[in-house]
Amino acid sequence: MGCMTRIGQGPEHALRWLRFTLAVCFAVLFIAGMPLRASAHASLLEAVPAANAELGQAPEQVVLTFNERLEDGAFYIKVLDMNKKPVTSDKARMNGDHTAVLLDLPKLDSGNYLVTYHIISADGHPVDGTYLFAVGQPLSQLPSGTPGEMEHLHAHGLSTGLSFEDAVQFISRILYYIVMLAFTGWVLWMRLSGNRMEAGTASYLSNWGAQLQRVYLIVFIFFMFTHVYALIGDGGADALTAIFTSTGAGYIWIASLLLSLLSFVVLYRSLWLDLLWLLCIWLTKGLNGHASVFEPAAQTIVLDWIHLAAAALWVGGLFMLLLLWRKNQEEGMAFLPKFSSAALFSIVLLVVSGVLWS
Repeated sequence: MGCMTRIGQGPEHALRWLRFTLAVCFAVLFIAGMPLRASAHASLLEAVPAANAELGQAPEQVVLTFNERLEDGAFYIKVLDMNKKPVTSDKARMNGDHTAVLLDLPKLDSGNYLVTYHIISADGHPVDGTYLFAVGQPLSQLPSGTPGEMEHLHAHGLSTGLSFEDAVQFISRILYYIVMLAFTGWVLWMRLSGNRMEAGTASYLSNWGAQLQRVYLIVFIFFMFTHVYALIGDGGADALTAIFTSTGAGYIWIASLLLSLLSFVVLYRSLWLDLLWLLCIWLTKGLNGHASVFEPAAQTIVLDWIHLAAAALWVGGLFMLLLLWRKNQEEGMAFLPKFSSAALFSIVLLVVSGVLWS
């Protein structure tokens, strides 16, 4: 791509390069938007009693052990009897290293019991699960009048289909990620190119930047709104309070919202303030994601910051290129070599940060 400085061959040649650049950009954006490591959310290592266990004696506790640290605050274990009544009003508690959740049980009668749990991973994602166990009888002995939920679980297991709520959360997460990259990359490009622009072009891009800034705030609020209910689960109002007072995800959401509002005050006034704001935005995104889980934490967060910065440079530059091309092809052609060089640099950073993190 670095050879694209020879674009003076005419608009048709530039248009071919633009189409090629767009195709590569969207491919790299898709790759950059994918998690660098899979299965980063907490997963259940051991359940006591185990799923589908048939026990001769009633257990004294339910103990769920996970493969990584959990968020304190909005978590629970509920054990329901055959009438879907909670067997205890006690609250679950977490062990010292925040990798297991425990619930003390009263003396249970013979019967089938439903365990349902909700925890939040250290990366800010909720994890839910449900399973059955039996005391004093086999699970096959489901008496008449068994709640439909238990019958379905016994016959078919847990449903793993994508619900409407899951789809909305997925869409809001993708929107937030793309708009965050576009806006932060836009700010970076305005700082890199703003002093060398003509007055008309600078005003045109400033107006678009203001619109993008508003969209970023709206998309972040939408993202936060669609995800808060997933973090609460069935915990109710107490869990909602706990999200913002006891969990890292809640703290980071508050910080991100404040940074979004602060952008209307601090941006484009000082180069160093702009760079500090960008650093904080990318840092909060990394802290509320997979990078916060892996060790050494400092190294993975720095690599994630580099990954986000490189992707933002690419996406923000692409958005600016499209707008300049729409306004005037000559201005787009003048910007294309700059974007080409930056795109090549971004690819190198994306590949290097991805390899070092994998």
